[in-house]
Amino acid sequence: MLVPKCVGTQWVNRGIFDDSGCIVELQAVGRDISARKKVEAELERAKEAAVAANLAKSTFLANMSHELRTPLNAILGFSQLMNQDTNLLTEQKENLNIIQRSGEHLLSLINQVLDLSKVEAGGMTLSENNLNLHHFLAEIEDIFALKANDQSLHLRFECAADVPKYICADEVKLRQVLINFISNAVKFTSSGSVSLEVKNKQVKAQSEAGTKTTNNPQSTTITFEVKDTGVGIAAEELENLFKPFVQTASGQKVQQGTGLGLTISRQFVRLMGGEITVISHGKAFTPGMPLKEFLEDTTGTTFKFDIPVGIADASAIQNQPHSRRVVALAPNQPQYRILVVDDRDYNRQLLVKLLKPVGFEVEEASNGIEALEIWDSYSPHLIWMGHENARYGWV
Repeated sequence: MLVPKCVGTQWVNRGIFDDSGCIVELQAVGRDISARKKVEAELERAKEAAVAANLAKSTFLANMSHELRTPLNAILGFSQLMNQDTNLLTEQKENLNIIQRSGEHLLSLINQVLDLSKVEAGGMTLSENNLNLHHFLAEIEDIFALKANDQSLHLRFECAADVPKYICADEVKLRQVLINFISNAVKFTSSGSVSLEVKNKQVKAQSEAGTKTTNNPQSTTITFEVKDTGVGIAAEELENLFKPFVQTASGQKVQQGTGLGLTISRQFVRLMGGEITVISHGKAFTPGMPLKEFLEDTTGTTFKFDIPVGIADASAIQNQPHSRRVVALAPNQPQYRILVVDDRDYNRQLLVKLLKPVGFEVEEASNGIEALEIWDSYSPHLIWMGHENARYGWV
């Protein structure tokens, strides 16, 4: 049976049967689906536009990162260089520290935007390493000790005795998550205390169950809890807390940040194998779950998360070299020649000022052609090349 082909029409064959079950008639029934086809086409165009817009955003963020980081690295580099001068007055050192802290804050804001872009694109991965958890926590405590003291806050860090001292985890991401939570706690707490409690969740669960563990003895699950006695978070704001560019009412009052810190922190925690729960004003919220009543005393706000970690070999961590400041080359070294190539004058100046005092012989070039000419006669042992020159294949 031939059925006329009509654009936007869906045809279905339907048989008519007699009492004995034999087909006596075959009908072609047409249904107009033009509206559905139109909607499908519009959705496809919208999808293509969204993909193109997302690609344009990623390209913009990558370019913005380079353009902002280049002068910012010079600001941070020269301020660090000047801070090494032993002849600086106390006031000059304080001014340099302000420049340094402000530059690092700006860099953290740039990094937050880029981290969010990486998370959205699925380009964020774990980079685990062995670390001494006690030293790791002490470094974070040192960051906030002065700020907490200035605000007359009691800053308390507690690590349970059953928590492994040496673990394997993504140190950079864990540090960023904890710094973000503690920074918010200090920022929104006018009096009282801010605390970080670290517990071994796996041991606690086994104790409550009254059974021996069957888990991998080389791994465990650690709980991190950041608590404060601040203003807390309203129940109606909890469900939007981890959405990008959304700030709570208290956050809008202080007019600081991008509204990305908690979003990125949650993504990092999920990448590490955990999930965040926030407790405030008698309510507990975990993303993807409905609000729950929390019966315990919930003065202020608590952010908590569990992540699985490996138990590291203590000897491997203890043998790791400590970071030290380089003051000079070792005696009886050959004269190493370095060629610094960058189209930005202040980038070259910074590298020259860092390398020459150590004992290197340094030459400069502002572009690839000039670098080729110097390379031919200078024969450098190393060419330190700016990003743009390297990308376009100079030298």
